[in-house]
Amino acid sequence: MNIKINLYSLTLVLFFSFAGHSQTKPPEQSPQPVSQWSAKDTALSLRLRQDGMKYETAHAVLWVEKDGLSRGELEEFGNLVNQGIINIEKFLGAAYNKKRFETDKIEYFLSSEDSPSHTTSMGKPAVFLRLDMVKARRAPYLHETGHLLTSRVEKPQWLEEGFASYLETVVSARYGGYNSYLFNWDKKNIFEFAREELSIEAGKKVLPLVRFSRDGLRAPNRWRFLIYFAGLGLGFIMIEIALLGRFTLFLGQPVYTFAVVLASLLVFTGVGAYLAGLFRAQPLRALLRIIPLILITLIATAFIMPLLFSAALGFTLPLRVALAGALLAPLGILLGMPFPTGLRIVSDEASSLVPWSWGVNGFFTVIGTVTALILGMAFGFKIVLLVGALCYLIALVAIAASKRTLDPTH
Repeated sequence: MNIKINLYSLTLVLFFSFAGHSQTKPPEQSPQPVSQWSAKDTALSLRLRQDGMKYETAHAVLWVEKDGLSRGELEEFGNLVNQGIINIEKFLGAAYNKKRFETDKIEYFLSSEDSPSHTTSMGKPAVFLRLDMVKARRAPYLHETGHLLTSRVEKPQWLEEGFASYLETVVSARYGGYNSYLFNWDKKNIFEFAREELSIEAGKKVLPLVRFSRDGLRAPNRWRFLIYFAGLGLGFIMIEIALLGRFTLFLGQPVYTFAVVLASLLVFTGVGAYLAGLFRAQPLRALLRIIPLILITLIATAFIMPLLFSAALGFTLPLRVALAGALLAPLGILLGMPFPTGLRIVSDEASSLVPWSWGVNGFFTVIGTVTALILGMAFGFKIVLLVGALCYLIALVAIAASKRTLDPTH
């Protein structure tokens, strides 16, 4: 049963992270590291300089195909790019190296060419972006600018891409702009999206329960149980999203992070759900031990992650994948236990509440996804992880409050 919930979470996270991004850029293509000018780049730059529109700021020169953007759109994106350069420099504590590149400004070429976004630095520095992604506010302008401003030292491609993705995420969250990988919407759109999702999920999960399972609302300890399953839904998805953010730099490109982190959590929570069957005799007593262990393991994982990442950044990708899986295994196993164990208690004590347990858990998983998105943009992944832990603590309090009436040995 827990595996179904996790698969649902997987679908949600993948959708929220890549929705639109994959629609405007073929999935097999990804931003490329710093490279030399190719013949295609040279021809494109000459064409845009000759026939395109130009917009210049203090730190950047933008060239775009004629009629590709309105003058207002070009100015808006140009100012966004200019501020992005300033913000990256502020975060890095180092200015753009004018002496090295032998030019005062970075050139950005925006075209409808069907090629991945990329950066060149051999000669004049330039960033090439797809016009459709600029219009959709999904162009990786921070990612590619990050490549240029950190290109002094040769790095493996996974570290090159990982650090550029990290810069994009942190700079957009801390100073403004948008993140082409994770958080593509501005605050207004996020809240509109949140309202739409909540209304849809309420119609799909809550209204049918009100219509067909009203008996569940008369079950003993109903509110404590519903708070428990709501806490699990919120907490699990927030921890999942926070871990995705934390592992991005360590594993390199976001696609590696999603594959490794989500696969590890799915496998190990499935193992945890299976092992939860060992607690059939006294499930409530087991939960009062499992959830504190989750909180302890979560704290330990949060402390170990930066130490492990720092020590193992130079390892090969297979070794880093293995280390990531090993780090996630204890937490994943423990996270897989509370849902099936709690469902077993509800099934035994108030079977009419079982549909409500599923529905409330799924509904609050959606709420947790949207909330994690907003918190991540505003405060960062540490706060998302902390709020996820708080949700499990609330779930623990709710289930502990039921102990006196449900535990026959008490």
